Amino acid sequence: DGFSMGGWPDGRYLLLPNQQKDAVVVVDKTLDEIDQPAKDWINKDFISARDIMSASLVENGVQQWKLLRKKQGDAMTLESMPEKREIDTSKVSSVSNVLGSIRFAEVQSPSLQATDTGLDSPAVFKAETFSGKVYEFQIGKKKDSFRFAKVKVSFQTPPEEEAEKPADETKKDEAAEKKKEEEKAEKIRKAQEEAKAEQEKYSPWTYTFPESSVSPMLSKLEDLLKKVEEKKDEKDKDGAAAKSADGGGAEAKVPK
Repeated sequence: DGFSMGGWPDGRYLLLPNQQKDAVVVVDKTLDEIDQPAKDWINKDFISARDIMSASLVENGVQQWKLLRKKQGDAMTLESMPEKREIDTSKVSSVSNVLGSIRFAEVQSPSLQATDTGLDSPAVFKAETFSGKVYEFQIGKKKDSFRFAKVKVSFQTPPEEEAEKPADETKKDEAAEKKKEEEKAEKIRKAQEEAKAEQEKYSPWTYTFPESSVSPMLSKLEDLLKKVEEKKDEKDKDGAAAKSADGGGAEAKVPK
């Protein structure tokens, strides 16, 4: 095989069961790939969605939060905004872009039980897109720096976008309107086909994802809001009280 002479192997021994009394042969291939783990050769192409219209998290059957926007390009905001609080735009941006380039780490064995992966009672992250595709991530237990998850893909006809009405309705180009409707129908048809193909390809499997990839999906409501800052006058009062307690906070000068 080449190693005994200090070189590189140029073949591999193979046992041929039931052939000439289990004959051993040497082939001119090293077959290095046969003992590589599946994670090294499996195709890791995965979904990519950059047009999220709404995103929500449900835990224990209770919706924790929902983000949405009316049109692409708008910043997402909470459907129900707590009083006197502000959105943390960087955290919300992490959620709105979470499916842009997400990749799984490994595909898990089908023999794993839902109780082992935590998928018997998962957290559910749902993202609806402007194209009509809907992605639902069922997220289970953490294992080392990874999380078990399954994904479902479906389609729902997206809501009609508000179009600007022409100043003069009589000048509306009927041919242009017809073409626009045909293009819209084609986009919907294509999105439906893509959703069906993705569902068939990805939904049967249980995956592990890096914790960092799915952590935006599991954000707490408080994570999506700016921290509450103390009011300046309250800080001043606290500071004055502290100085009073220690005798003014400064050494008294003794007259000569």
